[in-house]
Amino acid sequence: MQVTRSFALLLLCACGALGRQSAECARWVACADALPGAVKGSMDAAFGPNGNCWQNMATMAQQCTQQCKDALAAQGAMPNAPAECR
Repeated sequence: MQVTRSFALLLLCACGALGRQSAECARWVACADALPGAVKGSMDAAFGPNGNCWQNMATMAQQCTQQCKDALAAQGAMPNAPAECR
C-alpha cells in the first residue's frame, strides 16, 4: 500500500503544471488576441486554459511555455506592440 501511495505522489509531482495553463501562455493568448487583424481565440486550442499543451506530458507543457515566452518577447519588441504583449 505504501508503494502505491508513493508512486501516485511521484506521478503527481512529475506532472508539474500539467492540467493548468502557464502564466506565460495566458499572457501570450491575451497578446495574440490584441494583435491587429487577429482572430480572437485562435491560440486557445493550443495555449488556452483547456489547450492541448496542458493535456499531455509535463515536457510538452514546458515546451509550450517556452514557445509562449519566445512569442511574447518577439511581439513585445515590435514597434507599436499592444500593451498586452509588453
